[in-house]
Amino acid sequence: MSKMVTVIALRDTAITKPEPIRIYKGELYQLPEEWAEHYIEYMDVRLYSPKVENKMILPIVANKNAMALAEELGIELSLVEGTGNNGRITKGDVEKYAKAVGL
Repeated sequence: MSKMVTVIALRDTAITKPEPIRIYKGELYQLPEEWAEHYIEYMDVRLYSPKVENKMILPIVANKNAMALAEELGIELSLVEGTGNNGRITKGDVEKYAKAVGL
């Protein structure tokens, strides 16, 4: 049995293997690891990296401007501390992180 990994869609798209499905931006999907590698390389999905706080797994929550800037700069959002409502990552949070790491 293949190891399953969780990926997150970066935009609405469709994948064809291991079975045809429509995927939607921001949603999480379980895929066999070997197929996830292919889709990460050729499609708009990436491995899902949840934040772990107090032994609870929390989803990454960011506004559209923050997501766009992070994608443009190649920043993994799980590394950015969110200061918005309920820990939401804002564009300002991404800009602050980018400056801190020299981007």
